[in-house]
Amino acid sequence: FEFIHPEFHEIVRRRLQTIIESRIVLPPVEQRLLRRDGSVVDVEVLALPFETEGGVTLQVTARDITQRRIAEAEREALEAALRQSQKLEAVGTLAGGIAHDFNNILSAIVGNTRLLLEDLSEAHPGWRSVKEIRSATHRARDLVKRLMAFSRQQESQRSAIPLAPLITEVQHMLRATIPAGIELTVRVPPDTPTILADATQIHQVLLNLCTNAWQAMPTNTGRIEISVTTLSEEAARAQSGTPLHGASHYVCIEVRDNGAGMSSETLEHIYEPFFTTKQPGEGSGLGLPVVHGIVQTHKGAIAVTSRPGEGTSFFVYLPACEAPPASFESAQRAVMRGTEQHVLYIDDEEPLVFLVQRTLERAGYRCTGEMNTARAIEIVRQAPDSFDLVITDLNMPGMSGLDVARELLMIRRDLPVVITTGYVRAPDVAAARDLGVRDVILKPDTIDELAMIVQKNLTGNR
Repeated sequence: FEFIHPEFHEIVRRRLQTIIESRIVLPPVEQRLLRRDGSVVDVEVLALPFETEGGVTLQVTARDITQRRIAEAEREALEAALRQSQKLEAVGTLAGGIAHDFNNILSAIVGNTRLLLEDLSEAHPGWRSVKEIRSATHRARDLVKRLMAFSRQQESQRSAIPLAPLITEVQHMLRATIPAGIELTVRVPPDTPTILADATQIHQVLLNLCTNAWQAMPTNTGRIEISVTTLSEEAARAQSGTPLHGASHYVCIEVRDNGAGMSSETLEHIYEPFFTTKQPGEGSGLGLPVVHGIVQTHKGAIAVTSRPGEGTSFFVYLPACEAPPASFESAQRAVMRGTEQHVLYIDDEEPLVFLVQRTLERAGYRCTGEMNTARAIEIVRQAPDSFDLVITDLNMPGMSGLDVARELLMIRRDLPVVITTGYVRAPDVAAARDLGVRDVILKPDTIDELAMIVQKNLTGNR
């Protein structure tokens, strides 16, 4: 018994007794043996009894199954990863379907609040309430965008964005979810330059890093610090250990915590998909791989320092942008009124058709609204030169927006056509461009920026 692992002593003893007393052959059993150097080896053992002059003799065969165990573990890990991937794909599909209907609702709210704000003076008692409604719908819109970005059904849309308001939004969102015993501080210098980025994806990066930070605090007490610094290209390259290039300056976002920290062995695997140190059911192992992928696509870099018991610091380096942040309000003021140009709007949602007609008529355009795609195509066929622009929804019963665009462009090839949708997918954008569609725009941005969209496409700008 000296080579049998102690945890198997009783099992082996009972099996030997059964084999010797009953003179039977039992099926092979998996157990552990001890090598002479004390290391453990997994084996499959088969004992065959033989009658001899001295009594029962056993022929024992032990086969090393270490490689089989490793292969089984790898297969189980791959199967678990596949199941997780399938779950995420299902979530993405579900999110895409919900987003269309949800954004239709948001579009109606956004558009009507916009009309209300135009009707009310700031002195009106209801003006502040309408502003709050509009602000809430914008947050809901951004939430849908983040969901679609995670499910990879939303195209990345980059613009010059200031970090301070984005980090403040992350701070507010985290404050509502993290334990009260965790202190969350933010430091963004007022002279921090903008970054050319997708705000939704950078929001996701910060949310993932901060969520990991507070989950590394088992007692639900501690401190998370988000701080921003601006570095030259040379300094950013030296600090990140990455050959950064393409920008004269980089913005470094540091997320520091005083949690449990990580060992050097763990740090080697943190960006591997499905790798996690959390308990089963507590994490997918996709948070940091997603962060790493987003930073890479933004031509940035990510670095980490950590020691067990001393906390962790993540450093995200993103190219600074010389352009000022995009201002929606100033852009709106710059929009010129229409001069009775005729727009055809096609959507199967009656509230949106009514809203778009009112919005465009206020902006100086004539607008014909139509919910039936076949009837809309026939209207254009009867008078192809009477319309200056067509805006059509993508997802409609009977015919999609792509089908409608194809028919309309066969009638009049130079007719400007714009497609709106609850979620913008890369395949839809590619198909629309192949057809000659001018633009594919996300709802409810369509309503909020309707006058700009019409003006841009009527003047031939893309």
